Amino acid sequence: MVVAERWVPQADILVHRTFLNETFLVDVLRVGVRVREAASNAATEAVARAVVRLMNDDDNDAAAARKVRVAELNVTARGAVAESR
Repeated sequence: MVVAERWVPQADILVHRTFLNETFLVDVLRVGVRVREAASNAATEAVARAVVRLMNDDDNDAAAARKVRVAELNVTARGAVAESR
């Protein structure tokens, strides 16, 4: 988790090289979509396209699978938090 003590420009955050975060969300948790190809930097337009794809995916099966996976992770996370109390 990142906690900023002051405002950080959103555009700078969105185009930051976050390969590990992207890989984790897309390949491990299977709840995201790839923003960029492995050898290129993510531009603002690429992030915008990825957000549109994530929210309005034409591939209904992929979108449905992500929603199911998020629901499963929600249950797992709530269980982990409940156990830690």
